[in-house]
Formats: sequence, structure tokens, C-alpha cells
Amino acid sequence: VGEAGSSPDGVRLEVKGKNRWYMTHGQLDWPPFINKVTPDVMSPNGGQEMIIHGVGFLNPKSLKTAKLLLSGRMVKRDEVPDGGRAEAGVLEWSGTQITYRTHQIDETGLSHLQVETSSGISNAYPVKVSAAGQMDDIKYKSPKTLLRGLFSFVDRHAAQQEESRILDRLFDEERSGGEQNTRAEWQKKRDAVVGGFGLRGAWGPDAKTFYVGTADGNLMSVRFTANDEIDPQSLKFHDTIKKQYPDHSLIGIAFDPLRDPSDPHLYVSHAPIYYWWRKGITCFEGENGYAAFMAKISRLTGPDFSVLETVVEGLPNGNSDHNVNGIYFDNDGSLYACSGSATNAGWPNCMLGGLPESPLTGALLKIDVRNPKLTNKIEYVYYKTRELVEKPNQVEGDRYDLADSAVGIFIWASGLRNIYDATYTTKGAPVASRCVGT
Repeated sequence: VGEAGSSPDGVRLEVKGKNRWYMTHGQLDWPPFINKVTPDVMSPNGGQEMIIHGVGFLNPKSLKTAKLLLSGRMVKRDEVPDGGRAEAGVLEWSGTQITYRTHQIDETGLSHLQVETSSGISNAYPVKVSAAGQMDDIKYKSPKTLLRGLFSFVDRHAAQQEESRILDRLFDEERSGGEQNTRAEWQKKRDAVVGGFGLRGAWGPDAKTFYVGTADGNLMSVRFTANDEIDPQSLKFHDTIKKQYPDHSLIGIAFDPLRDPSDPHLYVSHAPIYYWWRKGITCFEGENGYAAFMAKISRLTGPDFSVLETVVEGLPNGNSDHNVNGIYFDNDGSLYACSGSATNAGWPNCMLGGLPESPLTGALLKIDVRNPKLTNKIEYVYYKTRELVEKPNQVEGDRYDLADSAVGIFIWASGLRNIYDATYTTKGAPVASRCVGT
């Protein structure tokens, strides 16, 4: 459908020698309607480009009269900036989109905007002025240590060096055929190396308590009394995941933003890191061996987050540190999960444990946790035959597809290698992902 014109668009259908139809479609008389405004939070300083999406913004009768209404301020369609890049005014105005560079506005002076044409006034789309826009610039200070000795060791750098030495020795032993001679020693050191790091943090609903998921499966929390002060007595370790899944690391954590803060729901992604390596299987070669899909997303509720409920199970976990990683919510309450790749560049190799990619690896997943029919246990089918896989095995995961019966689980983006974390933005882009190695 074209933009504002003198006549509606039409389509003629004809069956040779018999019937004819002529259908028209026009938006000339449509009243304006706003579907989306990006961003919907404005800086009070002005100079910000706002894009208004919808229909009915322009028709031939409104070329001179169309206007934008912002809680009392009127901006006409022909109010175009004359000079500098920061000057306010209309940058674009079509039948379906308006791009407007904002004026300065008081924090309390804007609650909604509307579009008016000769066909009427649109719905009032809610927008607000960001109080953050009136804050002084953040000035970072020197780092300040708030807690010490929380994890398995204090000197992380030394631990990483020890890990590198262990791995170098392991590969040397494998190449010389003497792998089993150092396996028990290597396992103990490997467990120590990955046993205590904090992996991801999140602020609780009270905006004062900070939670950290750790590599040994514990959930740690501590309460802040100021921007750079904590209450040491508030330090807690919640072991609900660790008791149920002693081999799992607590990798991603996110609070449900739509829950009552007095009854918080904490979602966690967890899986065993280097699970088969620690069992002595450093590389799956060919189609021999078995590697279950062991990663899960669970929900913690109740006093001290002691109530555990599985949300989704059967997710992939690599034979390395590539797993289901960070999770976060959007404004509608949908959960997104970062699912790392099983390989380095698409082809299995022993550096990452020898597993192939499977349908949900190397992707950002969207999970509709509010759907009562959400699939809790993921099922896979063989890609070619569509037969159900009775005992899913990641060793042959590149032959699988997600079963058609899956409900509420979607691939939002793919091809991301080890996508470790992501966040939801307020600037129109649905996510801003932080991908390691892409």
C-alpha cells in the first residue's frame, strides 16, 4: 500500500473468459493510530530522535494540517529543523512513520502523545520523561573491595595459571598415550579451579540485595547499605540448587519483573560444567558414547529460595564451559536464555570436548514462562524421519530437530557461538547481546 495519494491502490483478478473481480484498498479515510513509539522514554534535554509507528498519519487532505500533540505541545508536520543536528522538529512524516527530534521538556510535562489529521485524533500513546536524563554524569571512582575470601581461593590469577598448566599437561599426556596416569590428580585440581567463581549477578526486587550465582552451585546474597558499603552480616548462601544437583554450576539468574516484590520468583539456569571431562571423557569421537541434555532452567521461590521447580529441562550443555548461560526478562515477562555453542566454529573438535551442535545451541532462546502449556521437558525428533528420539544423546545432536509438539520455546537468534549474556534495552532494539568469541 502506497503512501498518501489521490486514489486507493487496486488489484484486478480475472479468470479467463469467465469472471472478473476488482478489489481496492485505501487508507485515505483512516483515522491515525499509534502502534509503537521508540524510545518511549524521553530525555528532558531534548535533541533525541523518536520514531512513531502506526497508520493513518497522512492523507491528501492533511498535508498542511497534520500535527503531533505532546501533552499540550503542538508540533506541525511542516515544522522541519533548519540548521544544526540538535535542533528540534519533524525529520520524516509518512503515512506509517513519523521521526521527530524532541524539544526540551519538563520531567512532569509529558505523559502521552497523539497524532492529529483531518480524519481524527489518534489514541494517546503513553510516554514519559526520564529522570535519569537530569542526573549528573556518573564519575567512576577507584575500585573498592567489599568482601574477601568468598570463593574457593582468593588469587584468581594464580588459579587461572594453574588451570592452564593442568590443561597443557593433559593434552601432552593424551598425545603421548599416557592419559590415565594423571586423570585422578587432574580431576581434583580441575574441580578446585572451577569450584568457586561467581558467574553472574542480579539485583533483588528491593534494589538493595545483590545475588550471585556461583560455579559450585550456590546462590550468594549480600545487602548493600550504600553505593559502596555492604552489611557483612547479611551475607547468605542458598544451597537449594547445590543440594538437588551437586554437579551443577549456577550460571544465569534473573528475577521475574512482574512478580510481587514481597514474593519474588528467581529464575536460574544451571548445568554441569566440564561434566564428562571430569568423568574422564575429554573428547567424544564419532557416534560412540552417550551425553545427555543436562542443562535446566528452574524457578526458586519461598523462604530463602528453598522451593525448587523445573521450568525447562533437556537443554544442551557442552563438554566444556559452553552451556546455557545468562538469562533475562523483557517487559512482557518473557524469559530469554543464552545457549552457548558446542563447538568452536561449527565442527566438533576435541578442544571443546568433541560434541556437535544441536538444535538449540549457539542461540538466544525465548521462553514463554507465562504460558500454562509451556513444554517443561524438551523432546527431539530425528531431522529426516521426524521420529521421536527416545533417549536424546548430544553425541548425535546434529541429527536432531526440536519436536513439533514444543510449546512456548523459540529460537530468537542463532549463529552466536558461546553467547554468554544479554540484556534488554529501552532504545528500540530488543536485546544487546555480549557474545564471547563471535
